[in-house]
Amino acid sequence: MKVVFPGNVKENLEATRSILKKRESMSDTEKPLQREERKSVNAVVQIIVNNYTDNVACGNVSSSGCLLFHSRIINPKTLVTIRFYSNTDTKGSHELYDPIMGIVRWHRPSKSNPHMVMIGVQFKHRVSEYHGVPQLLNPEFFAKKQIKKLTSAHNALMGRYVNCYVCGHREISQWKLRAKSMLTQKNIFGVPLYVSPIQGYDYCDFNLLQITVCPNCYFASHVPDYFQRNPEDTSPFDSRPFYQEWKTTIENREKALQEYQDGFFSDIRSCDQAIFSYKLAIESHDLLGKVSEDYTEYRKSVSLLMFQAELYMSRGIRNLAEGNLRKALEQLETIFPHLQAEMIIRSALLIALIRLYFGEMKPFGEYMTFLANYNKDGKISPRSPEGKMLKSCNDTLSKAYENRESFNHNKLKNFQMDL
Repeated sequence: MKVVFPGNVKENLEATRSILKKRESMSDTEKPLQREERKSVNAVVQIIVNNYTDNVACGNVSSSGCLLFHSRIINPKTLVTIRFYSNTDTKGSHELYDPIMGIVRWHRPSKSNPHMVMIGVQFKHRVSEYHGVPQLLNPEFFAKKQIKKLTSAHNALMGRYVNCYVCGHREISQWKLRAKSMLTQKNIFGVPLYVSPIQGYDYCDFNLLQITVCPNCYFASHVPDYFQRNPEDTSPFDSRPFYQEWKTTIENREKALQEYQDGFFSDIRSCDQAIFSYKLAIESHDLLGKVSEDYTEYRKSVSLLMFQAELYMSRGIRNLAEGNLRKALEQLETIFPHLQAEMIIRSALLIALIRLYFGEMKPFGEYMTFLANYNKDGKISPRSPEGKMLKSCNDTLSKAYENRESFNHNKLKNFQMDL
């Protein structure tokens, strides 16, 4: 099979690369800050710079950054980790929210206190209520919202109640693994495995719990934003045409779920229950892809098939695990001409690895060549996200090819080996 790179994908990639190239040519301190309202606060945050940890005051905050007051100078471009406390002081056993990665943009002496330095920090990723920032920006809303909390006996888990965009059902349990609570490794296809807990945390295999399932209509997804967290949130997909078709088969799903009902919607989901949750999520995203003609939804289904395959293999059900690989391969090669930018790189890698696993060297070689020649014109900057991903994928394929005899499905007892 010859791998074809479609013209429309090329055009979209060229536009994306042009934007990325301009952004990559700017340093982090040159990129413009998003202008948005900052709120004055009186909060305490924990900061980590290299191996140094301290508690400092936070004077104001927005969804893109914050102002810190510190006795030490931290130079611009320095990467910092920030964790907000769940209260405004550190007395007692107040817990920390999840860490936020940030970069120092500037520092200057404090006018009100000559012994302190004001430090402007820009967040490097989107923040959520898991990071504690929305609670500071809108305390009245969260004071009402948090009357009913979702808690877990596992201290590595954070929970929240969400609503279903499809049927409107409220207070659905959704779980999130605390950052840096588990040691992880990846299987040969890139699926994360939770090996052991970091000191102070309970062990949790989050692959069993990452699927949120509506107990009313059984819509399911591993994407947190596919369920409503806040009243002002809007659905990322058109739920009306989806529900019109989905509701015709809800009764069948309800009957199938009876076998797994006990504990299915809790934080103690068994492996068999998790496998069924992935089945619901695959069906959900496949139908979303069908009604919206959005190929990224089918790509999400492929990822879910790979997670489910790992669970099958962990239960010793090899025929179903490898059956999932074949399904993922068929779906990937069907949607491959319609994918764009980084998604096409990741998909080519997965196709090649599955082909190699089954010992199908000719198609493996075609996708390996495709990735090797992907930046033949040199238009992708090695520093861009696309460039870094391409290098990582080519390195992974090279190592897999070097270990091709051990990589074969006849030699592997499971989907794990060191590359």
